Amino acid sequence: MTIGRREITLLAVLGLFAVLLIGTAVYSAVVSPYLAKKRNSQQLAAQVAQKQRQLNELAKAEEKLRLAREQSLPADPAVARRLYENRLLQAAQAAGFDGVKIESGEVRRDKDLFHRFPVVVRGQATLENLTAFLHAFYARKYLHRIQQISLTPGKDGKTMDVMISVDAVVLDDAAAKDALPDGEVTRRDLPPLKDYVSVIAGRNLFAAYQPPPPPPTPSPEATRQPPPPPALDPSRFAYVNAIVEVNGEREVWLYSRTEGKTLRLNENDPFAIGAVQGRVVRIGIRDVEVEVNGEPRKLSLGDCLYPEAREPHKET
Repeated sequence: MTIGRREITLLAVLGLFAVLLIGTAVYSAVVSPYLAKKRNSQQLAAQVAQKQRQLNELAKAEEKLRLAREQSLPADPAVARRLYENRLLQAAQAAGFDGVKIESGEVRRDKDLFHRFPVVVRGQATLENLTAFLHAFYARKYLHRIQQISLTPGKDGKTMDVMISVDAVVLDDAAAKDALPDGEVTRRDLPPLKDYVSVIAGRNLFAAYQPPPPPPTPSPEATRQPPPPPALDPSRFAYVNAIVEVNGEREVWLYSRTEGKTLRLNENDPFAIGAVQGRVVRIGIRDVEVEVNGEPRKLSLGDCLYPEAREPHKET
């Protein structure tokens, strides 16, 4: 029996359908479950990694909480406030503060998790004293922090009125009960105090910044300078400026233009202007009699004390 072209084509199509059916069956029976298991495995691995990260974060949080319990002020807020006030008082006095005052505010419950209370330290101190106090404050890793520092310069230019606002925290399950916490967990290793003092204490916080002086310019070669002009004698430019009456007594005003000053003189008052030594003998209504280097003179308002061009000490 001879198979024609139509039969061959039909058999080929049927064979192709058979292959597709077998492939689909194999995929559904083998490949699809494998891929599903692989996806599930990847999802589980991601969930495990996420859980591990959560466990790590939880462990870190637990460690922070453990440290916070050991660094917290005593669990009883009243005890904590009393002990902490004494601690700040001792630190301020040891740093050299004068007139120390410690004021604490009301204890407040925060988020139903812990108590907190504010403390204010007041006193007079130098910048070196303040540096010593802050060094002692930050050397302890209590659950406390400085909220504000206010400095007002004193009249002597050295001391300041200091106001330091502190916020302190008390955990309900704090490790400390009847004393402030101690031990390595509450101590912070800081450089020596002298290192901070050498950097901070020499500064003037209330002065504007002044840049360092520029380097000196090289001196020019020495040149011969002309002699300076002869100095002016102020007595040649001193005038009777006014005659007034003060409390029933007459007073003459001698104004020295070159010196920019006015001498207010009564009768018998001595005076010196430049090379001239003189004394007021009498003060009239519009004139005045004086002795200039032992020579009597009578001067009216606006007259020059010594108008001559020659030097007074050369007068004969």
